[in-house]
Amino acid sequence: MSGIWLAWAAYLLLIVSPGPSNMAIALLAMQRGRRQAAIFAAGVITGSFSWALLSASGLANVLLEHDTLLLLLRYLGAAYLLWLSARATRSLWRGTDVASAPIMADAGWRLYGRGLLMHLTNPKAGFGWLAILTLALPSLTAPSQLLVVLLGCALLAIGVFGGYALLFSRPQAQAAYQRWRRSCDGALALVCGLAGVRLLFAR
Repeated sequence: MSGIWLAWAAYLLLIVSPGPSNMAIALLAMQRGRRQAAIFAAGVITGSFSWALLSASGLANVLLEHDTLLLLLRYLGAAYLLWLSARATRSLWRGTDVASAPIMADAGWRLYGRGLLMHLTNPKAGFGWLAILTLALPSLTAPSQLLVVLLGCALLAIGVFGGYALLFSRPQAQAAYQRWRRSCDGALALVCGLAGVRLLFAR
């Protein structure tokens, strides 16, 4: 069980730490409510577990060692984050609601797809899953234990990302957002911009 608990702890630290996905879910919940935030969060969770399944099958290691593909993923992910940052910054300077930015503009499958894209184009998510499974696998003695690791991480992802959608869609959070809208929108622009630059120049 030590490997299982270690994998769960590592994954929890990975998804709890502040980042563009968490902030996007929180802002979407404060602006548009629980339903749209939950849809976006579902895309983020699906993206995370797409990397999980690739890592568990060994394909992620092959993909991430392929220089051309890794470079393409980095550039796509960086471009997407910088685009979000630019749109949020433009809406901030114009004094309009950041809901006009593409991350906030759609509902349904398009909104789900934006959450999915945010994780699929982030090779750091793939490296994170490889690290988690590297920690867990030496202690696992049966394939069923790997399934336990993945199912536990799935529940953690639903709890954390879904929790952001629930927590920040509360009336108190929405009222606080109205008072601090420009600061929140600026924070989204800053976090997405810094994440995009870091991803662009990462080695």
